[in-house]
Amino acid sequence: METCTYCSNKAAWACKCSSELMCESHIPSHFKKSDQHTLFAIKKALSSSIKSDFQAEVLRRISLLTKFSQDLLTETHKLISKIKSLSTLTLKKVYTAQNEYSKLLSNKEFSTSEINRVMQSNLSLSPFSVSDINNFLERFFSINFFKEVVKDLPNETKTVMGDYSLEGSEKLITCVLLGFRDQVAISAGEDKKIRVWNLLSHICESVFEGHKKEILCICLTKDYSKLASGSCDKDIKIWDMQARYLLQTLKGHSGSVSCISFTSDQSYLVSGSYDCTIRIWDLSTYAQSSILNGHSASIYALVISADDKYIFSASGDTTFRVWNFWEKRQEAHMSGFTSGIKSLDMACDGRLIITISEDKNIRLWDIDNRTQLDKIEGLTGLNGWVQISKDGKYILTGSNDRHIKIWDIKTKKIVMTLETESTTCGAFSRGCEFIVTGGPDRKVKVWNIAKGMQSNNSCVIV
Repeated sequence: METCTYCSNKAAWACKCSSELMCESHIPSHFKKSDQHTLFAIKKALSSSIKSDFQAEVLRRISLLTKFSQDLLTETHKLISKIKSLSTLTLKKVYTAQNEYSKLLSNKEFSTSEINRVMQSNLSLSPFSVSDINNFLERFFSINFFKEVVKDLPNETKTVMGDYSLEGSEKLITCVLLGFRDQVAISAGEDKKIRVWNLLSHICESVFEGHKKEILCICLTKDYSKLASGSCDKDIKIWDMQARYLLQTLKGHSGSVSCISFTSDQSYLVSGSYDCTIRIWDLSTYAQSSILNGHSASIYALVISADDKYIFSASGDTTFRVWNFWEKRQEAHMSGFTSGIKSLDMACDGRLIITISEDKNIRLWDIDNRTQLDKIEGLTGLNGWVQISKDGKYILTGSNDRHIKIWDIKTKKIVMTLETESTTCGAFSRGCEFIVTGGPDRKVKVWNIAKGMQSNNSCVIV
């Protein structure tokens, strides 16, 4: 890295005459030396990963500007149409009055009201001027509708790693997930808002608003281009993650939408609800394509197999069911639970599913044989949730017992316990370096678990 001639900061400019290098803050110092300068910006090649992020951001901005220009043209046409419509209504009144006066000229005899109308009144025309409207329009369209705001960039050595909290949510957080190479966390909850957190700068980059009641679930497409959210208002909303705006609202459920998932090809969205139904939505038309009935109580969780062939759903009716996605029918249901199933997750290889039920037990299921492999006891709280690490080696669990636990799937033993407030949701980073959690304390917490995971001994982090 080339540094400034005057300090240790990164150089952004070079002087062709003196060969001096300057950061932004030392350009004035350089100009004091002489009046003759030829400056040029220092350019550099980007690594493939940074170039990919750079190009993605440029494309996002192009998409934003394209959408903005389309909206501006649409609203401008609406305004023009409105002006024409109002003008037409006013002219219609004027023409009507003209015709009435013209008829009076052709009359030979007149009624008392006609005589009084003309002889005992004056025609008063309200003065009008379009200059005020013109001035308003000029002021409105002279606004700088977009600008490039310099980010409060983090120090170059800062990473996601570390224990810290992201504050800003107004009420309990119900769901959290990671995206964009684990550099972004997305949370939602009782305050009806979705927040996008930059884990490098520790700031909230965006807030999505639109739901009328508590948000219960969120999910991302595989390429992170779209986000879906389900709410107690019975609606599902689809958001564009690049342009950061609402694409569509899906209506159909008669109860709170508690769980959602995109198919891997991003063509469909599957949702589960307190209305006991699973619904499949065609994202090319945003229309509901199928309804799957079978559960007799609220559906709390669902996942879709990696090949998009099966849907797995968990319900308060004490069953965990398997549905054929393409044939739109139930293939199997796993019983043996003594209470409702609150959470489930599937390993990336699609062969293992983990469930947590209200009886505080963790169950491992063989998907190929549709059988229970094992049952782990050890949860002490209610409202439990579960996540499987991307490598399929660990289970992350939490509840209202003020403990987050990480389990080794192979040994069925706890390898780490994190002591905190009650939690309602959590997620592993791709490499198990850290986890994020959310709960009633309104904070998205980031936990560095890398060191503890490297140890063979169980550890407790407070």
